[in-house]
Formats: sequence, C-alpha cells, structure tokens
Amino acid sequence: MRIYCTALLLTLTTLLSAQVEWTRKDMSLGMQPGLSVYLPDVDDKAAEKHWAKYIKEYGEKPKRSRKTKEYFSDNLLLADLSRNPIDVYARAYEDRGGSQLVVWFDMGDDFLNRDSNYEQYAAAEELMLRYALFVAELQTEDNLTDAEKELKKRQDHLKRLKRKRDGYLRDIEDAKARIKKAEQNLVENKREQEQTMLSIEEQERIVNLIQRKLKELKN
Repeated sequence: MRIYCTALLLTLTTLLSAQVEWTRKDMSLGMQPGLSVYLPDVDDKAAEKHWAKYIKEYGEKPKRSRKTKEYFSDNLLLADLSRNPIDVYARAYEDRGGSQLVVWFDMGDDFLNRDSNYEQYAAAEELMLRYALFVAELQTEDNLTDAEKELKKRQDHLKRLKRKRDGYLRDIEDAKARIKKAEQNLVENKREQEQTMLSIEEQERIVNLIQRKLKELKN
C-alpha cells in the first residue's frame, strides 16, 4: 500500500510540479510569501474544506476567521519543516474554473520563503502536493460514487425495460392465443352456418309442403 501511495505521489508530483508555486500575496499579516497550488474543478469553498480536513491530521482543526476568511492552524507540529511548532494560514481563491489554495507558513521569526531554506521549502512543497493528492483522492471517491449511482440508475432502467419486454411478450402470447381461439371459432362458425343453412332448406321444404297442402284443402 505504501509503495502504491509513493508511486501515486511521484506521479502526482510530476503532474502538478508546475502548478505548485511560490507566491507573495496579501493576507491578515500583510504581504507575505507563501505556496499556492492550483486545483482544477474544485471551487474555493471545497478547497478550504478539504484543507481543514487534511491539515487536521497534523494538529487541531484549523479555525476560520470571518474577517480575514483565512484558516488558521496554531502551533502545528510539522517535523519536516521545523523542530518547533509553527503557525499556518490558508485561503482559497477562485481561479480558472477551479481554485488556487495559498498557504503561508509562519516559522516564528519570519514566513517561509523559497530563498530562505531549500529543505524547508521542499518539505512545504511536498506537503502541498500531498494535499493535492488528498483532494484528488476525494474527487475520485466522489466521482466513483456518482458513477456508481449513474450505473445503478441505468441498471434499474434496464430492469424496467426488461419487465416491459416480458409484458409485451405476454401480450403477444395472449394475442396469439386469442387469434388461435378466434380461428377455431371461425371454423366452428362455418360448420354451424353450413348446418343452419341445411336446416333452413329443410324447414323451407316443410313450409312449402304445408303451404301446398293448405292450398289443396281450400280448393
């Protein structure tokens, strides 16, 4: 499992390395350096929600400021970044049909800068890439859930179509049975008509015979 995750992370690093960038952006403590990652097809609210869930693994759940709209994590223990607890600020912005999550790392004496410490910056970049992977996994899970719902919907539709087909086949069989019965009725009707015609001829003969006899009696 770890080998799979590592391979997946390396693949994601290759795909997203150009999208994880150093930036300098205005935040609650002024214009500060930070890291940003672009998340296609993820709106800003979802990006922040995912960040809060992701970063919680390293400490307490971050608090969101209504005034600054930033998520603040106090005294996080990020061993790869620093031996001492650090403060982390994050905020997402809408960008190109997705969102850009910007994260500022307050190291205590200054904010993390790409030129200050390469190892620390690389560790922060990996943290961001792992977050992007985390979001990608959540998106994939959501996509799988949606796909499974759509599959179930289509399977149910197929079941309904099959039930209708069975009904149509029953209608056809019933119709065939009615046709066969009607054909038998036609044969029987023809036989009865022939017998009735014979009986009518016989009755006409009797009527004619009686009429002649009556005529003779009157004469």
